[in-house]
Amino acid sequence: MSNQINASWPIRLLLAISGGFTVIMGAGAAHGFSRFLGDAQLGWIETGVFYQLIHLVAVVAVLNKYRLSAILWIIGGWLFAGSLYCLAFFGAKIFGPMTPLGGVVLIIGWLCLALPTKSISNE
Repeated sequence: MSNQINASWPIRLLLAISGGFTVIMGAGAAHGFSRFLGDAQLGWIETGVFYQLIHLVAVVAVLNKYRLSAILWIIGGWLFAGSLYCLAFFGAKIFGPMTPLGGVVLIIGWLCLALPTKSISNE
């Protein structure tokens, strides 16, 4: 079996966009956003980047065998980190409830690793 990601194109595209955006947010928090954001807002971005990046690496590791977990981690990462990014930039309290919802989706993704999977053969 190849180590190459064999997932469908839409999932790979979402993974690629998520990874690129996470790097942009991390670089911005480290190098440029401090010009117009305070320490608390930068901390929210750093927390979002940390959680999103960890889960994107996990997605790459399990995508072909545990697709449900991978999809939940992508969605949960966007809900969790995305809400923190929005809070940092826009300050709207409407985004606050999405953070714990995203965390719950991330946790469910981890719990889905315990579900049985179909065996993949190279026949």
